[in-house]
Amino acid sequence: MANRSRLHSDGYLFPGFSRNLVDAVIVAEDGAFYSHGGVDWFEVRESIEKNIDERRAARGASTITQQLAKNLFLSTSKDPIRKTERTDHHTAAGEHAQ
Repeated sequence: MANRSRLHSDGYLFPGFSRNLVDAVIVAEDGAFYSHGGVDWFEVRESIEKNIDERRAARGASTITQQLAKNLFLSTSKDPIRKTERTDHHTAAGEHAQ
């Protein structure tokens, strides 16, 4: 089996999986993955508005990149301060591959 840690010549990282399957998972989890720089500010705004309207944490706006940073470096707490720290970690780590 090919080494999954290396990009293939066409930039595809998952040779054991259909590109359509990988794209479907990415779109289902983070529809703007290829167009935002790690933080989807439109979704952040939408989430804030919904959460204020419902007066509770009704909707999140985490991108795949933010979820990865959280899982690697932070706790699973839903504390808003921790979410800000996650954004800072992502910014320090740089943007995901486009």
